[in-house]
Amino acid sequence: MSLKNTTFFGVIWNFFEFFLRRGVAAIATLVLARFLAPEDFGLIAAISIFLALGSGLMDSGIRDALIRRRKLNDRLLNTAFFAGLFMGLVAYALLYVAAPAVSEFYDNDKVLDVIRAAGLVIIISSVQIVPSALLANKLEFKSLLLANFPASVISAAAALLAAYAGAGVWALVMQSAVFALVSTVFIFLKAGWRPKFEFDLKLILILYGFGYKLFFANIISIIVRNITPTILGRYLGLTSAGIYYLLDKIMELVMGQLVYAIQNVTYPALSKVGSNDEALKSFYQKIIIISAAVVSPVLAIGAGLAAPVFNLLFNDKWNAAVPYFQVMCAVYVLYPLHAINLNLLKVKGRSDIYLKLEVIKAAIVVSILTVSINYGLYAVLFGQLLSSILCYVVNSHYAKTLIGYSYIEQVKDFSPYILVSLIVAGLCHVLSTVLVTLPALVNILLVGPGAVLLYLALCYVFRLRAVGLIKSIIPAR
Repeated sequence: MSLKNTTFFGVIWNFFEFFLRRGVAAIATLVLARFLAPEDFGLIAAISIFLALGSGLMDSGIRDALIRRRKLNDRLLNTAFFAGLFMGLVAYALLYVAAPAVSEFYDNDKVLDVIRAAGLVIIISSVQIVPSALLANKLEFKSLLLANFPASVISAAAALLAAYAGAGVWALVMQSAVFALVSTVFIFLKAGWRPKFEFDLKLILILYGFGYKLFFANIISIIVRNITPTILGRYLGLTSAGIYYLLDKIMELVMGQLVYAIQNVTYPALSKVGSNDEALKSFYQKIIIISAAVVSPVLAIGAGLAAPVFNLLFNDKWNAAVPYFQVMCAVYVLYPLHAINLNLLKVKGRSDIYLKLEVIKAAIVVSILTVSINYGLYAVLFGQLLSSILCYVVNSHYAKTLIGYSYIEQVKDFSPYILVSLIVAGLCHVLSTVLVTLPALVNILLVGPGAVLLYLALCYVFRLRAVGLIKSIIPAR
């Protein structure tokens, strides 16, 4: 099968893997929100940065380094397996020791036990680094689907049962732990690989020669991504942190469906043809246009229909989240472009630039957050919007140097879809407000399909390229 066809079907399978796995998780989260208070979500949000740092330390860039290599042998895989397991144990030990200080930081006794229990996921996840990287390297995303989807269903069922029984925040802890355990078992079964006890220090040095810079970049990225709910929990309270956490999970779901699938497949696929700059530019240009064409209207329609959607899915405890959700939709519009530009650096093997950019972006995000936290959650979200715009300029800078695709060209390629989506979002909001007296589901069914048709009609009227590009990448049967 050609690389084009392999990539296309890889995107399809990866899309369904994210759609089903994250879809199940999203449904579970929505149902859990009916049993749990914002403070329960806020507790998990507050410790998320510490759990994420532990996971980042556990991975240490090994997975990306394995995916990027064209040839993998058992000695390399075994070495990477035991290195990952060792780093997972180290990460959990550090988290366990730090738990009392974290609990004192939030002045909440629950934090101690929750962080120590939730941290066990790090050790479990360390075991699946190599088999999951092996499947991704071979573009076997169908196998990842068949491994992760059942794990999502089982973990969601366990969490819902726990929440129904009154477990509170422990239902969320159980969900992540059960998913990690079950997915690890299924991934090993699908990969068909078993570790053998062998370790080669030279191979570790080779892996970390590429991976260590990505590791430091990933640590910085983790801090930037998770510092907001952590700071919110400390200075604005667990309720604000819980609202932010739930909205961020919803956004992560949308981005997972529409962006991660493309990003996860194109990285290993393009790593195999990374020396052809002209081909890379053409491919990335298509990815950016298609991503913008799909992501922008989804976020726009979501923002326009936020009020009826929240009325349908949640109880009154979450009504205050509606305007925050609308701002967050704007924050995430540029997310696909961040991911795609950073992906380019990994394909070209420029982990040094990747690390440099993460340091610059961290300075931008932390500086803006330091100021905005003093003015409440609205200010924090608008600060994130400003950060996203500035960080996009930083992320896209090296695309011109590496493949001749400047951020000005990128803006010309994706901005028409954002502008059309803004028109659709405005009309959506007006119509849903006019129809506010109708049941929420009826409101959504009347306005939503019409918004989609309007977006497609405007794309046709303005002769935008996305439809033709999507047709061009579908392989002939």
